[in-house]
Amino acid sequence: MKLACAALLTACLAAGCQDGPKIYHPESSTSGGTFDDLPAPPHFAYSHNKSDKNPTGAFRVVNQVLKGPSQRVEDAAKFYRDLYPTKGWKLEKEQGDPKAAVSFSFSNKEERCTVEIKDESPTVVVVSLKVDKKN
Repeated sequence: MKLACAALLTACLAAGCQDGPKIYHPESSTSGGTFDDLPAPPHFAYSHNKSDKNPTGAFRVVNQVLKGPSQRVEDAAKFYRDLYPTKGWKLEKEQGDPKAAVSFSFSNKEERCTVEIKDESPTVVVVSLKVDKKN
């Protein structure tokens, strides 16, 4: 019985039956890596991705720019607002209009993450994400 329940749960999760936003990690075609705690909205791709850790490994320096064709600022803003707190980031500040341009400031124990989301053109949304040591 336990084995059948586990198989059913696995099949449901594989089929996408889980609630909440989908977690997406774009392929990195630049020199930076991807991080489990810094997912991107679905259908966004890196146009710039640089990252490095300080020598002690206590914090990272991350600079990412992601672009999403046929996306909306408000959908990307909802993704970050809803998902980042589940990844260990505390929302400190949100500014702007989710229909035009919005910025977020998140923090964790050692780092601060700023996210700026805006329309680059009528058909492309751009996200700039930066992580650095918390001051």
